[in-house]
Amino acid sequence: MEMNEYAMNMREDPVDPLHSFDAIKMSVPSPLSEYILNGSGSQPEDEVFTPIDTVNAATSDVTISSGGTAGEELSEDKLKQIKRAQNRAAQRAFRERKEKRLKELEQELRQSEVHRKQLDQELERLSKANLEMNAEKKMLLEQGTIDDYGTQGKRFTFPNETDHEHFGSLEEARRYRLNLIQAQGHYYDEAGKEILTIPATWDYLHKLSEQLPFNVAGVLDNLKGKQVCHGLGAAYPRTLVDQLVQEQYIKDAGCA
Repeated sequence: MEMNEYAMNMREDPVDPLHSFDAIKMSVPSPLSEYILNGSGSQPEDEVFTPIDTVNAATSDVTISSGGTAGEELSEDKLKQIKRAQNRAAQRAFRERKEKRLKELEQELRQSEVHRKQLDQELERLSKANLEMNAEKKMLLEQGTIDDYGTQGKRFTFPNETDHEHFGSLEEARRYRLNLIQAQGHYYDEAGKEILTIPATWDYLHKLSEQLPFNVAGVLDNLKGKQVCHGLGAAYPRTLVDQLVQEQYIKDAGCA
């Protein structure tokens, strides 16, 4: 009975074979689109991807094996390039530091050489001055004219013939000369250089210190051992005193 009813229905509503095929075909997802299933297994209508998106997604999902693919080779090459660049930068920085230090050492060496030459010249000058002082000291000792020294006074003038006649003897003239040197505190040697006794040197330095700022004690220390004999004790050439004052002034100005 049921089979007869089904046959009659088929004759009343015949099935179009093409229509059935189209229905089946439309139910299959199109190859030009992709669907992303949500957690419940449904297919959201607003999340449709194009074929290009599908290809990109497939490419991103490719797993690179450790057998030496192109991506890993590029990554290793990039790491090697970075390491080489870092090594070159480190070597360049080292060379720059080394060149800078070499230049500093060369500059210090040149300055040291200039300073050494200046010291050699100063040593030679002091040696000559020492020889001259020793020769003069020896001559004065042989003459036996070393006595005590006095205070500063006016410029010394040798006694003239009238003075000799006034004193009546050379011994009296000699005493007059020594007393005059004691009163004056300075005199001129045979070469025309002014010689200052120790008291005269102190007074001279004190007057200079009022006009020029310098360390008087430093000059006095430098004068030690450079004295000459003049018949009344130790004395100093004025040129030597002026030179030491100038050197002390430059030294004090540099320290300031």
